[in-house]
Amino acid sequence: MVRIGLLIPGTVLRRGLEAVLRDFPGVVIVASWGWLPDGIPVDEIDVLIVSGHEIDGEALLESLPESDRLPAVLLLGDDPGAVRPWIGLAFRAIGALPAEAGEEDLAAAVTALSRGLSVWDPDLMTEMQMADPVPAAAVGLSGLAAAAIEALTDRELEVLQLLALGYANKKIALDLSISEHTVKFHISSIYGKMGAGNRTEAVRIGLQKGLITI
Repeated sequence: MVRIGLLIPGTVLRRGLEAVLRDFPGVVIVASWGWLPDGIPVDEIDVLIVSGHEIDGEALLESLPESDRLPAVLLLGDDPGAVRPWIGLAFRAIGALPAEAGEEDLAAAVTALSRGLSVWDPDLMTEMQMADPVPAAAVGLSGLAAAAIEALTDRELEVLQLLALGYANKKIALDLSISEHTVKFHISSIYGKMGAGNRTEAVRIGLQKGLITI
């Protein structure tokens, strides 16, 4: 079960999200606010969906009670400049989607973030990089990953995409009609080419480089 909190000042957007999320299997809305409340029950929320251009990330972080497990944050908005200040804040994971993102994209993002994976819309990431390149350290990239990534094969890109969705090796094998041994081979190759040490880092690098779509 993924527990969702909404922090969306815009009434129309907030009500629309509530209606959409209620139909998602395995998702429950714990709380919904129109503005920053006095207290947010962080231990009861897995993913906090926020209107990125209307909520100050640092102010939100400072308002939260101490916890060993802060929620992941999904920012909704079309302004890369509003998203940038959130990078590097100490949430469990951070992602960003356009305000008008479709239901499939929203579901994929919520699932990935609930598992601690960062999710970035490729267009927003590209615009941020063009305006002011994000330092590698800010998004957790190693020096090797921040430089050049050896081209992934079409199959490796498919595997990377499924890793971003949180699929286990067995599920990847079933979806691609290949053996689990072959999946492990592709994942090992992906790590080597991307300079990643684990799935989370490979996905983060893939998102930063625009190799993953949601």
